[in-house]
Amino acid sequence: MTASFTRPAAAVAALGLILIAAPAWAQQPVRSMTDAPAAPISLGDAARLAAGRAPSAVGARARAFQGDARVAQVRSEFLPQLGTEATMDGGPEATALPTGTYLGGAPRMVSERTVDVRLQATQRLFDLPTLRRLRATSTEADAIAYSAVAAEEQAATRGALAYLELQRADARVAARLADSSLAAELLGIARQQLTAGTAIALDVTRAESQLASTVSQLIAARSARARAELELHHALALPLRGSLQLADSLRAPGAEAVTDEQAAIQTAMNRRGDLLSAGTHAEAARREIGAVKAERLPVVQLFSTAASTRDGVFDNRAYGISVSLNLFDGFRRDARVAEYRAREREADAEWQDLKLRIEVDVRGALVDLAAAREQVTAADLQLHLAEQEVEQARERFRAGVAGNADVIQASLTLNHARDIAVDARTTWHRARVQLAAAQGIVTEIN
Repeated sequence: MTASFTRPAAAVAALGLILIAAPAWAQQPVRSMTDAPAAPISLGDAARLAAGRAPSAVGARARAFQGDARVAQVRSEFLPQLGTEATMDGGPEATALPTGTYLGGAPRMVSERTVDVRLQATQRLFDLPTLRRLRATSTEADAIAYSAVAAEEQAATRGALAYLELQRADARVAARLADSSLAAELLGIARQQLTAGTAIALDVTRAESQLASTVSQLIAARSARARAELELHHALALPLRGSLQLADSLRAPGAEAVTDEQAAIQTAMNRRGDLLSAGTHAEAARREIGAVKAERLPVVQLFSTAASTRDGVFDNRAYGISVSLNLFDGFRRDARVAEYRAREREADAEWQDLKLRIEVDVRGALVDLAAAREQVTAADLQLHLAEQEVEQARERFRAGVAGNADVIQASLTLNHARDIAVDARTTWHRARVQLAAAQGIVTEIN
C-alpha cells in the first residue's frame, strides 16, 4: 500500500514547483522606462492613455486638423492677393547686324524684344458666397472635431475594458493559487491519514488528481493573464517590451451615489461626440445650401496693377473695381442644392437615431449596473458558503469520520464560486465603464 502512493511522488513534487514559481517571463519582465509607465496605472489612467495614444484617436485628431486647415484656406480668400507676372515677346521684326565673330562673316540676327513685368494686387470687397462657404466649412470642421472626441471616447472605452480584463485575469490567477494551495494541503492530510492508518490509498489518489487539476487550471490562468496584458498594451498603444503594473484591483461595489437617469441622459446629450457630430453635420449642410444660393449674387473686388516696360519701372499703373456675376451655369447650382439637402436629411436621420440610441444605452447601462451590484452580493454570499462547506468537510476528513470525497467535491464548488465572484465583480466594473461610455465621459472615470 505504501508503494501505491509514493510512486507518483516525483510528479507531485514537480507540480508543487509550478505552484510556488511563476513562469520565467513573469519573474523577469523586460522593463523599459520609456516604453511603459513606471508607476502603476489605474482604470482612469488606462482610459486616458488610450484616448491620447490609440491610433484611431490620433488619426481622428489629424482629420480634425485637416478640417481647420480647410477653414484657413477659405478664409485666405478674404485677404489681399498679391502676384507678379513677367512676359517677353519676340519683337516686331528682326535686324541683321554684320559681325566677324562667326565663320565666314555670317550676319547675326538681332531683334528688339519687349519685356513686361506686372505687379497685381486684388482685394475682395463683397463676396457673400465665399463668406457663407467659410461658415459652412467652419461648421464642418466643428463636426469633424466632435468626431475626434467620439473616437477618443471609443479608444478610452477599449482601453478601460482591456484594463478590466487584465484585472480579471489577475484575480483568476489568485483564485487558482488558492485552489492549488488547498489541494496541496488536502494531499498532505491524506498522506498523514494514510500513514496513521485512518485513510485509504484512494483518498491519496483523489487528492493527487485534484492537485494536478488545479495546477493545470493555474497554468491556463497564467497564460490568459499574459494574453490579457498583451491586449492591454495594444489598447494603450504601448510597445510590447514593457510590463504594466495595475494600481487597482477588482474591488466590490461601495456606497456610490445612485446615478439619476434623467441627469445621465442629459449628460450624454451634451457630451457624446457622435451625437454632436451628427447635429453639426446637418447644420453644415444647411449652411452649404445657403452658400450655393448666394452664388447668384455679384462678387465685388478692388484691383490694382503696376507694369514695368523698357521706358520705366512700374510706370504703367491701373486700378479699379470689378464686378462679376454668374448669370447661368446650366442648373449646376440647383443640383448642388439638391445634393446638400439630401446630406441634411441624412445627417438629421442619423442624429435622430443616435439620440434614441444614446437614451437606450444610458438606460440599459443603469439596468446592467444595478443588476451587477446584486450579482456581486449574491456571488459573495455563495463564496462564503462554499468556504464554509470546505472547512466543514475538511474537519470531518481530519476526524476520520469521512473520506476526502466530500472535501474534493466541496473544493470544486469553492473553485466555481471563486470564478463566479471574480466574474460578478468584473461585470460590475464593466457596467461602470459602459455607463460612462454611454454618457461620453469615459476619460473622467476613476
